[in-house]
Amino acid sequence: MVGRWSPSLLLVSTLASIAAALPYEQSSDMSAANLFLKLRQNNNDNSTSASGPGSSNGSTPVSYNQPYRPQIHFSPSSGFMNDPNGLVVSGKPGNETIHMYYQYNPNDTVAGNQHWGHATSKSFESYEWKNHLPAIAPEAEGEGIFSGSAVIDSNNTSGFFDNSTEPEDRIVAIYTLNTADEESQNIAYSTNGGYNFTKYENNPVLRDVGKYQKQFRDPKVFWDAPHEQWVMAVAHTQTYEVGFYTSKDLKSWEEASRFSAGVLGYQYECPALFQAPYVGGDKDGQKGWVLLISINPGAPLGGSMTEYVIGDWDGKTFTSDDPSAKLADFGKDWYAAQTWDNTDPSKPPVVIGWASNWQYTNVVPTSPWRSVFSVPREVTLQYAALNPLDSRYVMAQNPINTSAIVTDSLHDGKTAAKNSTSVDLKGDGAFDITANITMSAATYGSLAANSTVDLYVNGTAKGDVLRIGFVGGEPGVVLIDRRFAGKDWADNDPFFTDRFSTQAQILYADDNDKENSDRYFTMRMIVDRTITELFVNDGIASAAVLHYWDQEGKPTSLEMKVGDDRLKVHLDVQALKSTW
Repeated sequence: MVGRWSPSLLLVSTLASIAAALPYEQSSDMSAANLFLKLRQNNNDNSTSASGPGSSNGSTPVSYNQPYRPQIHFSPSSGFMNDPNGLVVSGKPGNETIHMYYQYNPNDTVAGNQHWGHATSKSFESYEWKNHLPAIAPEAEGEGIFSGSAVIDSNNTSGFFDNSTEPEDRIVAIYTLNTADEESQNIAYSTNGGYNFTKYENNPVLRDVGKYQKQFRDPKVFWDAPHEQWVMAVAHTQTYEVGFYTSKDLKSWEEASRFSAGVLGYQYECPALFQAPYVGGDKDGQKGWVLLISINPGAPLGGSMTEYVIGDWDGKTFTSDDPSAKLADFGKDWYAAQTWDNTDPSKPPVVIGWASNWQYTNVVPTSPWRSVFSVPREVTLQYAALNPLDSRYVMAQNPINTSAIVTDSLHDGKTAAKNSTSVDLKGDGAFDITANITMSAATYGSLAANSTVDLYVNGTAKGDVLRIGFVGGEPGVVLIDRRFAGKDWADNDPFFTDRFSTQAQILYADDNDKENSDRYFTMRMIVDRTITELFVNDGIASAAVLHYWDQEGKPTSLEMKVGDDRLKVHLDVQALKSTW
């Protein structure tokens, strides 16, 4: 959670707005305290869905079909959302519930009055989310429930639970309480599967002291099984350190170590430490540790960003594999990324980021909500060439399989010739697009400036276009140009950086015969009305970018232009159904 917000709205205002639209009959005694108790008693009836009655703040039925509303990405029905929080999976195997809490202001479409919003899903692959009432709320003037995490305390190490709560549903939330005087780490527990929480009576469980006590936030906690302990990664924001703390019971914490690396910017935020599988190289099949660190402001492109470090965790100390910290996403709209706790350990971890940037998030032209999340992404540690002489492990990200939401194949994938191919983008506004570019070994050695493949996503208004491009050479380059994907709004905001690029090695079709092997390069795009996510070469580079079409338009067609006859392109375009 960004540390430059100061709360201006009171809990009573929040509860009053929720009370005005509660689905049950209201009594005459709707004081803030009584309403809060009533909300907490509404254990099993507080779920609402955008496709039916209710919304994320318990208000009247809403539509998820506004022109700028993404159709497969999560967004709150109303209000303002930022960091993902408390990502955890509860329930018995085969009947799990995926919880996604998030920073939420139910009263306005700007940051402030921070609550934990709440949504759930039964599977990542469905891309479907059900909205619920806020799960944790501030209770006093000037308080904010800032970012944090959630865990399953199946062995009841905290002592909060009895046999009435199944072990798989024993959710403990760890969050930062922000006040005018300090930021401290607090805990709350749920006995009804994560829909309501009781705050621990002896909070806070961890605090900093002196001049640093106002800049200490965003705890990410996980169970460290080999060392039989809970581990918390938390940001000492303005000393540029991730602090690691350990506990046996989630209540008493001891400092183990601190870590710092990479871009400093103004401050650290939202750290996350997790394991991911190595793919390729001499560590193939093993697992490594990844530390995510978010920076705001101070990103090279301006505003906020997330970087990562790959290394090892020994129960007390995180040690990086090399001195570099790498950019997790080369776009400008992927921040405060977090992974789900308690997922299937045989599968890659799943990460999600807030798809916005603090430089302009409070003014983007959406209503009655602001902000979306990225699609959930699977994370692996891919052994990849950085240049012809050096290969290292990088954090690769790929979207969760979309096959369950494909409604139509709009292009059959046949090889495209030079010049252009056009595809009408028919459907709900969400599309999964892949361009697989191949070339012979001889062609690769003579690629020139015109060895390009450009994908143009056209909007409703004349001249509205989002460009995703490939430029061949050593190395290959991929670019995103959102200058003309809605000039009316973008031209008026000096912080809405409009062009991005990164390098990526063109891959070998046969790693065992590189001298004679054909080469290839892939670009996969998830286009969803006002957000596009790009994944390069099986996710070794990724970018999330927002774009707000003129005249409240949406994607209408795709045009592909190939600048070199020697490049062969297989283009697949699939329409995705709205999950709202």
